Amino acid sequence: MPEGKHVVISTHAGVMFPLPVGHGIANDESSGYATLSEGSSGSVYLLLGVEEGDQGLIVSLGEEVSQWAKRYPLPPVADASHSERAG
Repeated sequence: MPEGKHVVISTHAGVMFPLPVGHGIANDESSGYATLSEGSSGSVYLLLGVEEGDQGLIVSLGEEVSQWAKRYPLPPVADASHSERAG
């Protein structure tokens, strides 16, 4: 990832979140995989794409293919029925 770029992760479940400070990401577009890590936790995902967007660099991930120590802590998928407010 380019230094100083704001990175947003987009998961196959439709969750988007900024890569937290201290977490790492390594993309290998030639092999089609991305690795997310935090300390000794990490997971390898299918890399669906990388694009420049208004929010920064958007990295789209597919299914998890492997992990080590502990799985990377992806945020849970929000239940849409609880995320909308009645108006």
